[in-house]
Amino acid sequence: MRRREEPSLLLSRPLSKLGERIYISHGKMTSVTGDPNQISHPKVLRVVIIFGWMGAPLRFLDKYAGGHRLCWPSSDIVMVEARPDFVWWTDGRRRNLMRPLAGYLARTVYSQHGADGMLLHVMSNGGGVHLIVLSQVLRTLIPIQLGLEPIRLAMVLDSVPGGGDHTSIHHFFVNSTPKPAAAKAVLTLVAAMIHSGIQIKRLASGQKPLFQSLHAGLRAPDLLPATHPHAPRVYIYSAADNIVSAASVEDHINGLKKTAPLLDIAVENFGGSQHVRHQESDPVRYWEAVRRVWDRSLDIVHAKL
Repeated sequence: MRRREEPSLLLSRPLSKLGERIYISHGKMTSVTGDPNQISHPKVLRVVIIFGWMGAPLRFLDKYAGGHRLCWPSSDIVMVEARPDFVWWTDGRRRNLMRPLAGYLARTVYSQHGADGMLLHVMSNGGGVHLIVLSQVLRTLIPIQLGLEPIRLAMVLDSVPGGGDHTSIHHFFVNSTPKPAAAKAVLTLVAAMIHSGIQIKRLASGQKPLFQSLHAGLRAPDLLPATHPHAPRVYIYSAADNIVSAASVEDHINGLKKTAPLLDIAVENFGGSQHVRHQESDPVRYWEAVRRVWDRSLDIVHAKL
């Protein structure tokens, strides 16, 4: 059955539903202006995957997709919505949500080892936990094949990783939109109760806390199977972020430099911008950081392992 076309702000590109909460805009071999000579970034990228922050409307993610479309007109762009109920789903239900995306990657990127590659744009803890679940599903689909050229990969980590489960749940219910003080007090209690319920459920089932899995997953050099173990990543964050602190991101980076010293890490501290608002504060700097991390992947994939 043909998938239903979804309305999109994505520079007039049609947006199709790849799966529940997962949307794709297929690239074309021309620029967004329709002029084949006006390609803003000539180095081909097979797919960009944008993992949205918790509760981010699709129209907000579409703005980031538009930025990627300007950089890579021929690339497929996937957007993954992160909704708050994902936090208390079972591990099996989360993996089922990511299976359509994993299947798409198996048919495209993983069927052509060394051809083009993928860029992951991960936003806040909500986007991060979706990436970790995708990694788990891919490992069940992709066989280990020795002797093949590793797949090119680059990662943009925007406002991630932050604190644990309670911090993220508290943010969504209490700080995500302006509220009166009395309402915030009530919602703080609600968030604490939800967090306690989730912890009890996970302990009873033997599952790890969700955001503990995020930190552990991001520390793994081979986050996605068959990709280059030194794949470059750029961390974008700010000192003014009151949701994901600069200290949390920097502690994570410092730990990575000790455990994975060959990992290619770039850091962009935007100073005064708020949570997942760094692109708005300085779009030129932001998109230059995105382009540079992909450029570094073009060099590093040919390095000797």
